[in-house]
Amino acid sequence: MKTMQTVTTSEKIRIRFVPKNDLAGDPVNRMRCFNVMAALRGIGCDADLLKPGDPCEVLVILSLDFGRWLPEAARIQEMGGVVIFDLSDNEFRRRAELSVDKIKGMRRYAVNPWQVLQRGYFFFRRRKLDRGLAHMVRTCNAVTASTLQIQSDVKRGKGQVHYIPDMIDFDRFETAKRHQATTAPVVVWLGMPNNTIFLTEVAGTLARLQREIDLQVHLITHESTYQLYRDLNRRLDFSYHLIPWNLETVGDELRQADIAVAPLPAGVSKSINKIATYWMAGLPVVVSACEDYRALISHGEDGFLVGTGDGWARYIVDLAADARLRQRLADNGRSKVLASFSAPAVAEAWKACCERVYREQGRAANLPGRTV
Repeated sequence: MKTMQTVTTSEKIRIRFVPKNDLAGDPVNRMRCFNVMAALRGIGCDADLLKPGDPCEVLVILSLDFGRWLPEAARIQEMGGVVIFDLSDNEFRRRAELSVDKIKGMRRYAVNPWQVLQRGYFFFRRRKLDRGLAHMVRTCNAVTASTLQIQSDVKRGKGQVHYIPDMIDFDRFETAKRHQATTAPVVVWLGMPNNTIFLTEVAGTLARLQREIDLQVHLITHESTYQLYRDLNRRLDFSYHLIPWNLETVGDELRQADIAVAPLPAGVSKSINKIATYWMAGLPVVVSACEDYRALISHGEDGFLVGTGDGWARYIVDLAADARLRQRLADNGRSKVLASFSAPAVAEAWKACCERVYREQGRAANLPGRTV
């Protein structure tokens, strides 16, 4: 009879990842898969993508292709490993709009058309997605979440969940903007095409400010935004300059701005990666007071949180008029990111999570080819 043994945390465990989709440039893949694997290897871990039939102690699944990856999860667990389901978006509260135009537009920046059709299928058949999510949460040994809101929602479903923030590309932001007085301030928003619609929350405010001051607005996103939302110009009734997103130039594009914004509808909470990216570029932030942003930002010290009312206009005007205020908030925010969200710091959080889940639920002796 084989004796069950426990691996100590000093032993190297094999951590394998399944990315969200087949698009290497997808922000989720970059921040929660490829960058994480590189950072884990940087602190001495064995981390890589899952290969067919690959044994491992810990499997991290980002994909929503439940039919494909639930059998793999079962295989790893039968061999004594553990499976972690990583949620980068709050699929429990998804409210995005869907249309034929949007699905066609998504194909402009997704490599695999099947994944686009699958996402459309889930939107039209909400219960199918809900059942898949519930099954995945029950099947996996633990869930990792990119936001506190996701963590709360999974906990209500009685799943084991660990909050781990997105990993920021520090190498893209070695220098930060130095603020000077300006008579033509630039407000910038950075995000995925399907999140462009969140700007309707501040569209009226920005349009009014442009009538009162010489305010420019830059949107850094994928060009497919116009395919996703053919009526974008009507919805965003302010003047804006759309800058195609490029990983190699995004830092320079952000540093051309003076103020960064992150509006969200009521009840929606997002990862802090957008705020951290703004801070790394040296920008002060004005953002919606969602759960995750409230937990990160010290109002008036490193950014401004807006609930309801005229807060957007007031804070944007104050920042536009005061270069020293912009610099102080931006410097404080950048210091917070450098202290808490470096690649080694986030990698250590992933390592600790994987080791804890494996130590509590894994069965090392059942894994072939392993010395314990």
